[in-house]
Amino acid sequence: MTVFDINKTVDMLLIVSQKNRRYFTKFDSTFGYLILTKDRKIFLTDFRYFEMAQEIKNDFELKAVSGGELPKLLQEILTEVKAKNVGFEDTELTVSEFEMLKNMLPDVNFISIGKDLAEVKKYKNAYETKCILKAQAITDKAFSSVLSVIKEGMSEKELSVKLQNLLLELGGEKNAFDPIVSFGENTSKPHAHPTERKLKHGDNILMDFGCTYNGYCSDMTRTVFYGNLSEKMLNVYNVVLEAQLNALKSIKCGMTAKQADGFAREIFKKHNVEEYFTHGLGHGVGIDIHEIPSLNKFDNTILEQGMFVTVEPGLYFTGLGGVRIEDLILIQQDDIKNLTTSNKNIIIIQ
Repeated sequence: MTVFDINKTVDMLLIVSQKNRRYFTKFDSTFGYLILTKDRKIFLTDFRYFEMAQEIKNDFELKAVSGGELPKLLQEILTEVKAKNVGFEDTELTVSEFEMLKNMLPDVNFISIGKDLAEVKKYKNAYETKCILKAQAITDKAFSSVLSVIKEGMSEKELSVKLQNLLLELGGEKNAFDPIVSFGENTSKPHAHPTERKLKHGDNILMDFGCTYNGYCSDMTRTVFYGNLSEKMLNVYNVVLEAQLNALKSIKCGMTAKQADGFAREIFKKHNVEEYFTHGLGHGVGIDIHEIPSLNKFDNTILEQGMFVTVEPGLYFTGLGGVRIEDLILIQQDDIKNLTTSNKNIIIIQ
């Protein structure tokens, strides 16, 4: 499926964002314009990247361009391909970037294609699957390795840096997102930013992190304990794990994202703690860390073969702390494949 199959009014795509250029070309650059028609693929970049871009010359027409030449060259190409209805990334461009495009191409009818691109990207081909599998394997190894460096007195920021370094050392390109690393009472904030808060005996440690491999993301969360854990936190952990395991055994190809979310929610309802589950069960993952679908109680997107989604229930109690456990899974025709192999039994670091 291509965006031309979904949006039949578009006769050309103008791809400007870095991540979508990489999605279509497999080539990463901070500057470039990608023009796609049903018959042609043209990649424009400047001289910083033009030599490196030769690696895709068999699949794309390459043109070197400086900033001042860009409006004229774009206009020439549009005239050449006879494009009138041009799809643009309304979900990626700023207002000023879009205004710049309109000024460069005043005679074009611009059509929003952000949702169409998201629809295309939710299905992963063999290449994308291989990249995500590799990224997730690196992330699993990083978790196993980081446990040995956790020490009393280190700060959340220090642990975050060590975790990021491990992802790079093990083969990741960069962070898939800014890691969430929090201790103790800070773990009640689902997207806490690492601080100078020091690790102490009795703390729980929440780590949510991932890397990219060839541009594709991984994502996982584990909550571990330092020194010991209270009876209350033990109960919280066991309920979150029960909710995740219930979802993992129940999610199937063909159901809705809303139904998938419900498998965790029913466990939280059983234990009268649903109000402390303050987000959805998960989200799609690909070249973006958040893609279609959103596994929440409002999303009726059908889970289909070839989608990668996270399963990450959590409970959060202000002043006490929180627990989240996250795996990345692949939806297959007859079952799911869990790509996250790291231990989910309670880990107490001494």
